[in-house]
Amino acid sequence: MTKEMNSGGYTRNVRDLIACFVQDFIETTSGNSKIGGLLALSSVAIALDRDAKLYLEEILKPILNCTYDPNRDVRYRALEALYNVAKTVRGDCLKYLEELFDLIIRMCEDSDLSIREASNLVDRLLKDIILEHPVINILALIEIIRERIYALTENTRKMILSWINFLDSVPQIDLLPYVQDVLDGLLKISCDQNKDIRRAAEVILHEFVTK
Repeated sequence: MTKEMNSGGYTRNVRDLIACFVQDFIETTSGNSKIGGLLALSSVAIALDRDAKLYLEEILKPILNCTYDPNRDVRYRALEALYNVAKTVRGDCLKYLEELFDLIIRMCEDSDLSIREASNLVDRLLKDIILEHPVINILALIEIIRERIYALTENTRKMILSWINFLDSVPQIDLLPYVQDVLDGLLKISCDQNKDIRRAAEVILHEFVTK
């Protein structure tokens, strides 16, 4: 139905349908209703295929909001929906790169293992998409990295290091102008008690020094 409405030019009807899912399901207090709304938004995006980009803000924003929900099942389904939407629209989701990156860093510290694993799937997908579309707002990412690099938790440090290493590996991205923004944090991480984290930080520092 959604695909037919869109192809028939009834874009207002598509927007009304999305708004219905958001207002009548996602914005309720019921966890089951929220999950149903998330599944519906994900299905709409998949049905629209690449045309989902035309409605991306209406679809994506409610999903992102649900990642803050105290209900574990809602957060998990939000990540699942986010993955499906990002996989559908690919490079168009990079308009929201700052929000997506912040979400990945935040969710890697979730108390639930399945949430962290789902977040890792989104993380890998986002990196794949950036490789396909490497023209990104690197400054926005550096700002988040600069803020979060002083985190003391193991998962956040690992995630931050993985992103610095990833961004440095993308040929079209030059991190050298931003070394000063992350250098102090990297030096502190290089003293971490975890030898794997310490080693990862040392490798990145060595790469920066030798460039």
